Formats: sequence, C-alpha cells, structure tokens
Amino acid sequence: MRKIFLVVIAGLVMSCSDSGKEENKEKEQNDNENNVHSETNHVNNGIKMTADDLPALLEQIKADVKDKESFIKNIKFPLKGEWSILLGLEEKTNEITQEKFADGYSALFSEVVIDSIQSLTMDDVNPTYNKTDESLESFQFCLTFPHDSEDGQNKEEWSTCLLFSVHDGKYELVGTSGVSFKNN
Repeated sequence: MRKIFLVVIAGLVMSCSDSGKEENKEKEQNDNENNVHSETNHVNNGIKMTADDLPALLEQIKADVKDKESFIKNIKFPLKGEWSILLGLEEKTNEITQEKFADGYSALFSEVVIDSIQSLTMDDVNPTYNKTDESLESFQFCLTFPHDSEDGQNKEEWSTCLLFSVHDGKYELVGTSGVSFKNN
C-alpha cells in the first residue's frame, strides 16, 4: 500500500512540473489512470464524456468551489491523499467524514486557493481518457502557492494537485497530493 501511495505521489509531483517530455507524461497519465480508477471504483452509467466536455466541467468546478455545499456534493468520501494533514486533523485520511471536511473547508479552500482555481485554463488541466472508446475518465490540476517557511527565514512554494473522476456526466473530487519546495 505504501508503495502504491509513493507511486501516486511521485506521479502527481511529476505532473505538476513542466518537464516537457511526452514520454514521461504518457507514462504518468497511464499510472494516474490505473491508480485513480482502481481506487475510486470508477463507474460510468452510459453518459460518455469527451474532451469537448472538459471545459464545462472546469467551469462547473470554478462555480461550485465558491459554495461549500455545492462543492462537497461532488466529493467521494473517503478521499485519497493527504487531507488529514491539510485539514490539521489527527484522524487518518480514510476516517475523515463529510462533516469534518465541511468544518475545515474554509481553511482548505481559502480565498487564495479559490482565486487560483478561478484562474485555471484548459492548459492547466491534465485529462485521462479511456483507451477503448476515448471517453474522459479523470483529470487533475495542480495549484502552487508561495509562502514563508515555518522559521520565517526562507521562501517556499507549496503545491497541491486535485484529482477528479468523471462519471454520470459529472465530476467527483477523489484525492489530492501536496508538496513543499524550498526556494531559499
């Protein structure tokens, strides 16, 4: 399980950087597709979404993230990733309930985070498609924020990638990954 988690984190970190290597990007998309969909029990009940539907999904996320209740309706619990750390909870991530997530929503989705989501373009979104029928299965985007280190001596960057699955014509937030980088 730890190896799978590390593989997912490594894949997400690589996707947040602009490596420019198509070979790595294709491998990463395959890894993300396998991990996200096997962990979320992806089901598509006949509504096939395509690349043409992705802009509308992004716009829906932009609208929903401003309203906690709307956004939380599109979250699959338990979430995968580092939510317990991000919410400052002692529970394991798989123990976080919808209520606990709702209580920490404004800290997690602060005005800065919401503004960053509002500024996303389709160039910021990494989709994964079904190899058989080319329907949209999942997508992710990464956000990066500068901040001071805990000791106040260094500048750091913090990134988080949000992972979404697509089914029944809607998006569903299924996981996240966060990373801190020192910039001295």
